[in-house]
Amino acid sequence: MILQLFFSFSLLLSSTTFCDEQKKEDSKQIENAEQINETQIPEKKSHPITITNDIKPEMLAYKHWTGTYKPTEFKLTVNGTEVKAGEKYEVSSDQTLEIHYQYSFMNGKRTGEKTVTYELQKDVQNAAITFSWDNESRIIVDNAQPVKSTHITG
Repeated sequence: MILQLFFSFSLLLSSTTFCDEQKKEDSKQIENAEQINETQIPEKKSHPITITNDIKPEMLAYKHWTGTYKPTEFKLTVNGTEVKAGEKYEVSSDQTLEIHYQYSFMNGKRTGEKTVTYELQKDVQNAAITFSWDNESRIIVDNAQPVKSTHITG
């Protein structure tokens, strides 16, 4: 009987030791997995990009068979902020650009507006906005590609 009790006690001790060692091993594996995940996933670092409104008045001139017309009003916004000709606007490299413009000819007799969303190229520092009636998007952003266009009026 004593021998059987001693054997049961030894078995209990060895299983407890095995469980403790297994817990330590599992804990080490979890730590190693967390360290591997931290080192293998590079942080996406964003940097500022300067957007410049380089639209010149002659770019806005519309050539019609009856003559050349310039808008009496032209407004441009970048991500909801108005950016006037020659002004700069800063965005983060992980942002998309939503550029909205609206125009008015002949004191409101002919109006229109459009929103174009652009994705900036990687690792750029600057992007300039220009305008052309001959371009489908009308708004041209160097170092960026249009990804969505919403023609509102005009």
